[in-house]
Amino acid sequence: MVYILRSLLCKIEQRKLGYKLETPKIALNKFYGDNTLEETEEITLSSCAFMDDIQWLAPNQSNLEKILEIVDSFYELNDIQVNKEKSELLVRKIQSRYRPKLRPHELVTLKFDSEYL
Repeated sequence: MVYILRSLLCKIEQRKLGYKLETPKIALNKFYGDNTLEETEEITLSSCAFMDDIQWLAPNQSNLEKILEIVDSFYELNDIQVNKEKSELLVRKIQSRYRPKLRPHELVTLKFDSEYL
């Protein structure tokens, strides 16, 4: 089972739909104050998995739904059953004075397979 899921994790990772982390590149051979280019290092995280438990990470709802679309077709192809009732959604929104705040327990509709959760 774990070996089968590895191919799914690789496929999702290749699509670059996950959450992107970016940081300034640290040059060990440069002195502080040297004129250096504004280079950055980045990594895209789309999943966190242990055995048959997988958390999907995405920067927005659209990317998460694309990930779930791929996942659902993979599960269907391999005859894997998922208890969607046990699924949970964790949302982190950037709050600024121009964006409305997400209220606790506010309903979020997410498309997974042909269902809306």
